[in-house]
Amino acid sequence: MPDRPTRGRVFTQEEVNSILSRAVERQSPSAGGLTYEELLDTARQAGISVEAIDAAASEVESGRSVSREDEHVRTELAARTWRERRAFAIHLTVYVMVMALLGAANWQTWNEGDKVLWILYPLLGWGIGLAAHFTRVAYGRVFPDPRAEERIRLELRKREEKRRRRESRGALKQSAKELGVAVERGMANLLSDVAKTIHETVDGAPSDGRADVRVATKARVEQEDEDDETDDGESERPARDSRRS
Repeated sequence: MPDRPTRGRVFTQEEVNSILSRAVERQSPSAGGLTYEELLDTARQAGISVEAIDAAASEVESGRSVSREDEHVRTELAARTWRERRAFAIHLTVYVMVMALLGAANWQTWNEGDKVLWILYPLLGWGIGLAAHFTRVAYGRVFPDPRAEERIRLELRKREEKRRRRESRGALKQSAKELGVAVERGMANLLSDVAKTIHETVDGAPSDGRADVRVATKARVEQEDEDDETDDGESERPARDSRRS
């Protein structure tokens, strides 16, 4: 059993954090931490208020978010530096290859009697552009921009905001699509029930508690109108005959 520490000893803040961390690991080695309820219970036993625990937890969470953001900024800055160096390396490789081919062509023309070193023109002209490219890469390495990280941080925040907006618009479109599908299904079910009711009524078997619905074609309606007019004419003839007599 390990020796107990001397009573009355004052521990530093780092020692307190280390002791508490080791105690938590020894008490629950599989969990590797405490839940919020367990943390509150431990704080109550130690005489720490809930407000202090909430404030400390908020600071820890904000510190984690800031730490993740700083890591993303450093990663993006390193990636941009690597891309600039790779671009210069590709530029230099192409320059060397092209100048080698032009040098071989100039050597061929020189042997054929054309005593002109025309390769110097592309060599110097393109060389100036290559030197400017190298200066830009080396200048950023020797004299780094102190505001580069801040600009990258703003760009990452804007990119994250755009991503969240796209996700929210995508979720809204998906919800609208699901609502449209639900409305179509509901209308289809409603029309199916109406059609079923009409068929049952036409077949002479109306559904329970539903009014009798009469369905007729256009020809049938016209025939009924003609029959009504004929019946009206026949009913009016006896009246006219009686008035004449």
